[in-house]
Amino acid sequence: MSTLKEQKEAFVTGLTGTNTREITLVCIAPIFSGLLLYHEMRHFYLSRKKNSHVVKWDKTLVKNCGVESPNAVLISFEALVILFPVALCQTKFLYPWGVYFICGELALGLVLHAYSQQRKTFASPIMNQSLSRQSIIDNENKNMPFLTCYRSTVSYLTFVAILAVDFHVFPRRFAKTETTGYGLMDLGAGSFVVSGGLVSWFSRRQMGQQKPSSKSRFKYLIAVLKRSAPLVIIGLIRLMTTKGLEYQEHVSEYGTHWNFYFTLTFIGILSTLIRLVPYFDNLLFPATLLGLYQYLLSNLKMQDFIEQSPRVCHFDVQMEQPILLYCNFIFANREGIMGCIGYLCIHLFSENLGRYCLWYSSSSGQSNSLSDAHTPNLVKKQFQSKRDIRLVMTSGCLWICHLFLTEFLQIPVSRRSTNASFVFWTLAHNMTALTFIWFTFQIAAMVQTAPKPHSPQIFAAVNRCGLLIFIAANLLTGVINLTTNTMDTSDTVAVLVIMIYLCTIGVLALFIDFFVHGQNTKVIEKIN
Repeated sequence: MSTLKEQKEAFVTGLTGTNTREITLVCIAPIFSGLLLYHEMRHFYLSRKKNSHVVKWDKTLVKNCGVESPNAVLISFEALVILFPVALCQTKFLYPWGVYFICGELALGLVLHAYSQQRKTFASPIMNQSLSRQSIIDNENKNMPFLTCYRSTVSYLTFVAILAVDFHVFPRRFAKTETTGYGLMDLGAGSFVVSGGLVSWFSRRQMGQQKPSSKSRFKYLIAVLKRSAPLVIIGLIRLMTTKGLEYQEHVSEYGTHWNFYFTLTFIGILSTLIRLVPYFDNLLFPATLLGLYQYLLSNLKMQDFIEQSPRVCHFDVQMEQPILLYCNFIFANREGIMGCIGYLCIHLFSENLGRYCLWYSSSSGQSNSLSDAHTPNLVKKQFQSKRDIRLVMTSGCLWICHLFLTEFLQIPVSRRSTNASFVFWTLAHNMTALTFIWFTFQIAAMVQTAPKPHSPQIFAAVNRCGLLIFIAANLLTGVINLTTNTMDTSDTVAVLVIMIYLCTIGVLALFIDFFVHGQNTKVIEKIN
C-alpha cells in the first residue's frame, strides 16, 4: 500500500491541463469585478463617514494619493470582495457559484458607478475638491496603484494554488501539466518573473539616461549578488527541509534538487550582466536567445531529453567521478536548469514591455534638445494618455505571436522546457491581466468627486513585503500539509481552510508592513 506522500505525489502527476479561456476567467475575472466593486464601495463608505478622524484621513489621502492607515472595515471588505472570489474560482465551486459571484460583483459595481456619476452631492466636502481624471494621470507616473494590484494579484493567486492543489476541491485541470498543455499553476513562476521584470531597474531607467560606466556596472553587479544571496540560502533551506521531512515533491517541476529560488537567483544575476552590456537594451537579444533555444528544443531533440531522459547519466563511456557527478546533476535537474533559459527570456521581454507600456522614458530628441522647461511634463502627459493603447496593442500582439507558434508552427506549450510558446503565453496572459486591472482604475477615476483610486491595503502590503510574505505562505502551506490529511478533507472544509489561510497571509502582510515600513505607509505608495 502506498504512503500518504506517494499518494499526494501521484495526485499532481500526469495531468494535461485546461484551456487559455478558462485560465483567463479564473485569473482575471474575479480581480476585475472585485476591484471595481471595491473602488465603488470604498467611495460610498468614505463619503458617509463624517467624523473628524476620517476627514483628516481623507485630507491625507487627497494630498498624497497614498496608502491609508489600516482600517478594519475596508480590510474586511477587501477580503470579502477580492480574496473570497479569488479562492472560490480556484475550486470545484467555480461553476456555477464562482461565476455567479463574479457577475453579481460586476453588476453591483457598475450600478454603484452609474449612481456615483449622477449624484454629484454623493461625496463629502473633503472629496468635492478638483480631482479630475487628468489629476489621476498626472500622478500615475510616480504612483501606479494598478501595477501594485497586478503584482499582488500574482501573489494571491499563487498563494491559493500552492495550498489548494493538495485538496480534492482544487480541479486537477488547474494543476501543473506533466508535459504539454495549459495549467493554471504553470503560470505561477512565469508570472512572478514578469512581475519582477516590469519594475526592474532597467525597465524604469530612462532612455536618455547615460549608460553606466565600468565602475557603475561593478556596483550593479555587487548589488545583485547581495540581493541573490538570501535567495540561495532560502533555496538550500527548502531543499534540505523537503528531503529531510519527506515532504511531497513533483520531480518533473524543476528536477530532483532544483527549486524556484535557484531559478530567481540565476535570472537576477544573468539579466543584470546582459543589460550592462552595450546594445543589449532592446528586444533583439531576448528574441534571438529564445529563437536559438527553440531551435535546440525542436531540431536537436532537447525537448525529448527534458521530457523522457532518466534522472542519471546513461552514457556507455567511462567518466571520471567529478564529471559523472556533474552529468548526474544536469540529468536530475534538467527541467530547472534548461527552464532558466525560457524564464530569462520572459524576464528580458517583460523589462522591455515595462519600458514601453508603463514607465515614462524621455529620448534625447524629445526633451534634451528642447529648452522649454515644461516639455518633459508635456511628454509625460502624452505618454500617459497613450498607455491604454500601448497595453491593448501589446497584449494583442503577444496573443498573435502565441497563436502563430501553437497553430501555424505546431509548437505546443511546454511548462517543463519553457519553450517559445510557453514564453509568449505567459507574457500575453500577464499583460492582459495588467490591462484589465488598468481599466478598473480608469473606470473608478471617472467619478470626479471620488477620492483617487488606489490599491487595496492588503494588496499594497503584500507588494511591499513580497519576498517575506511569499516565504510565509510557503511555510504555512507546509505546516497545513504536515498537520492535515488533505486527501480526506471535504470540499467545504477545504474552502474554509483556504480562506482562513489567505486571510492570515493578508493580516500578516499588514502587520509586517506596519512594523517594517513604519511611517512609509502614511505617505506615497511605493513600488518595490
